[in-house]
Amino acid sequence: MDEPYTKGECRGGLADKTSPNAVWSHVLRVGFVCPNASALFDPRESTYTGGMEKRAWLFASGLAANERQCKVAFVVRSTRRQKDNCVRNVRLVFDRSSRPWLQRMADDTYKLVEIRGTWPYVRVKRWQHALLWKLWCRVLWAAWSLAMISKAKKCGRVRKIFGDLKSDVLLTFGVSPDSADAILSARQYKVPIVFVVAADAELRSACSEGKAWCPGGRGSLARFCLENADYVIAQTETQRHMLTGALPDREVRLIRNPIDLMAIPQRTSSDGSTAVIWVGRSDKHHKRPAICLELATMLPSYSFLMIMNRECEEIYEDIVERAPRNVRVIERVSPTEMLQQLASAQLFISTSAAEEEGFPNVFLEAALVGTAIVSLEADPDGLLSEGPLGVCCQGDLYRMARTMESLLQDQHERKRLANKAAEYVQMNHDLGSQVTKLYEFLASICVA
Repeated sequence: MDEPYTKGECRGGLADKTSPNAVWSHVLRVGFVCPNASALFDPRESTYTGGMEKRAWLFASGLAANERQCKVAFVVRSTRRQKDNCVRNVRLVFDRSSRPWLQRMADDTYKLVEIRGTWPYVRVKRWQHALLWKLWCRVLWAAWSLAMISKAKKCGRVRKIFGDLKSDVLLTFGVSPDSADAILSARQYKVPIVFVVAADAELRSACSEGKAWCPGGRGSLARFCLENADYVIAQTETQRHMLTGALPDREVRLIRNPIDLMAIPQRTSSDGSTAVIWVGRSDKHHKRPAICLELATMLPSYSFLMIMNRECEEIYEDIVERAPRNVRVIERVSPTEMLQQLASAQLFISTSAAEEEGFPNVFLEAALVGTAIVSLEADPDGLLSEGPLGVCCQGDLYRMARTMESLLQDQHERKRLANKAAEYVQMNHDLGSQVTKLYEFLASICVA
C-alpha cells in the first residue's frame, strides 16, 4: 500500500518545507495533457517539440520521481500504433483519436494567416493557393466553436480519455483545441484543471482591453481556456500581471520554467568550435530566422550554426538557399545533442519577436552550459536588459551586430556574462525547487 505524504519529508527532489495547506492524505494522481510531446519519447515521431513540451515533461518526470507521493499520467498523440507504457515513472497514455476533418483544415490555416480583432483583421503569414478554400473551413469551424463556447459549462467536446486517467487534478499546456477539450472534459468529470500558459502571444489578444473575442482566431480559444480552467499557471511575472489585470477572479500562480541542473553537460573549453548558434523554427513572424542571415552577412568572419525545424517548408528551403558561406543549417537534433551544440558555441542569439515569446527554455540551457546570450528583442521580465541573463538590444539590429562582434572578441566579458546567467538560473529555475512549488500548489487544490 502506498504510504501517505508526510510533512517535512524530502523525496524525489521535493523540498523539505511544505505548506500546511498542501498536506494530502494519499498519493497525488496528476494527469498531464501535452499531445505534441511524443517526439521526446520516440525519435521516430515526426512532430517537433519546443520549450512548452520540454517544460511539461520536466514537471511530469520531476513529480513522478517518487511514486510514494505522486502517480503521473501523460497524454500524448502518436502517429504510430503504440501500447501505453512507462518512462521514468510517468505513464504514457497515447491519444489515438483524430480531430474532425473540418477542425484539421481550420487548424492548418493558423500557420498561414493570423486573424486579429483590430484592423486589418487578417495578416497573411505565408501564402498558399489552398487558403482560398481552407479559410472557409476556418470560418465554419469558428462559427461552430463559438456556439459551443457560449454553452461551455453545459456542453462541448468531452473526451473519455481524460476521464479514464482517474486523476485528482489535470494540467493542460498551451492554447490548443486539445486544451479546450481537456478543460471541458474536466468539468464533465468534476476534476480540477490547471491551464499552464506557454507564450505571451497566447495572452495578448485574450487579455486585450474590452476582452473582445476574435472569431476564428487564437484569441477566442485562449480566452476560453483562461476563463474556463479552474486555475492558471504563468511562467513569468509579465504573464501573471497581464492575467491578473484581465481576469481578476482567476487565481494565477507563478511557477518558473524548470531545468535539470544534473543533465547539463560540462563545458570543455572557454572557446567553442562554433562562434554563434541560433535555435528555432522556420517561420516569418515569431523566431524570424531571416534576421539571423542578416547578422551572419554583417559578421562574415564568424561561423554561425542554425538549428531550425521545418515548420514552414518554403521558408526553410529559402533560408538554406540564401545562407551565406559562414552559416550551417541543421534541421533537428536530439535533446542531448542540442545541449552539446549549445556548449560548443561562444554566443547564443535570439531573433524572436518580443510579443510572441514567453520564457524560452533555450535561454536556460544556454546559460547553464556557459554560452553568453544576446537577444534582439525577447527580454522575459527584463532579465536581459536589466538583469543577469544576457544582453538585449531593444530591437536594434546594428547594435546587436556590434554587441556580438565585441563579445566574440572579448573572452573575459563573455565568460562574465555567462557566469552571471548561470548563477541566476541555478538560483531561480532548479528543477527540484520548481517541482516542489508545483506539488504544493496541486496538493492545496485537492484539499481545498
